[in-house]
Amino acid sequence: MQGMNYGQTNGIPQGSVLMDFIAEMVLGYIDERLSECLDKNMNYHIIRYRDDYRIFTNNKKEGNTVIGELSKILSEMGMRLNGEKTYHSDDIVNSSIKKDKLHQIIHNYQQQNDLKNQLLVIKNLADNYPNSGSLNKALNNFDKDLQNILTMKDKNLLCTTELVSILTSIALKNPKIYQSLYQF
Repeated sequence: MQGMNYGQTNGIPQGSVLMDFIAEMVLGYIDERLSECLDKNMNYHIIRYRDDYRIFTNNKKEGNTVIGELSKILSEMGMRLNGEKTYHSDDIVNSSIKKDKLHQIIHNYQQQNDLKNQLLVIKNLADNYPNSGSLNKALNNFDKDLQNILTMKDKNLLCTTELVSILTSIALKNPKIYQSLYQF
C-alpha cells in the first residue's frame, strides 16, 4: 500500500479505480459520522470532492467546531487534516482558487478573453484598491465585453453563477462602485 501511495503511510491511497472506490466508501462513512456528531441547529454546509473538504459557516466558532469533529473522526480512521491546506477565509471567491492559478490569471491579464478570469483580475484590483477610479474603469470595460458577448448571443461564454458571485463579492467591499455594477 505504501508503494501505491507515493511513499505515504497515511491518507487515502491514490492511483487506481479500485482505490478511488475504496476511498469514496471510507470518506462516505466519515461524512455520515460527521453529520451524526454535529449539532442539527448549527448553520453549516460541507462540500467534499474526493478528500478535499470545503466547510461553509456563518461564523468562525462553528467552523472550528466542524473542523474539530472532522479531525476526531479522521484520527479514528488513521487519517488527519493537512495543516498546510487547512485555513479560515472570509473571501469565498479568492479562497476557492489556488494561489498559483490566481497569480497566473492576474499576470496574464492582457491575454484574458474569458469573462470569469477577467472578473477575477478585477476582483484582485478591488481587493487591493477598493472604490478606486481604476476599479470603476475596469468594471466599465468588463461591461462592454459582456455586452459584446450578449449581442453575439454566444451564451456558452457565460458562466452566470460564477460571474454573479464574483461581482457580488466586489460590490460588498466597494460600495462606491454600485453605480458601475447597477448597469449589469
